[in-house]
Amino acid sequence: MLILNPGIQNSIVMDFVNDLCDNIIKFSKDRLLQKHPRDDYRELLELKVIFLGRKLSSDISFKIPGAIHHPRCIAKAINSLKIYLFCEQFRLTPKDESALRSICIFIVRLYITV
Repeated sequence: MLILNPGIQNSIVMDFVNDLCDNIIKFSKDRLLQKHPRDDYRELLELKVIFLGRKLSSDISFKIPGAIHHPRCIAKAINSLKIYLFCEQFRLTPKDESALRSICIFIVRLYITV
C-alpha cells in the first residue's frame, strides 16, 4: 500500500510555505483548468497541490518517472516531489531528506509561479 507524505505535514516545510500556501494552491488549481500542451506541466501542478496537503477534484495517477535530460528541469522537479511524497518508502539519510525537502520547498514556492 502506498503511503503518501504531504510536505506540509513537516514543520520546516510549513514554516517556509505557510504564508503563501493558499495563493500557491489557487494559482496551481487555476492553471490546471487550462489546457496544457505538455502533460509534465500539468503533472507538476498536481504534485504541488498534493505536496501542500490538498486533494484534487479528479483522481490522480502517479506516472512512472521519465528520462531526465539537461534541458528538462521540469522532470527533475516532478521526480523530486514524487520522492518526497513517498519518502516513507525510501531509506533516506537525514542529510538527503533535508536536501530533498529544500529542493521541494524551492519548487513549490518559486518554480512555475514566478
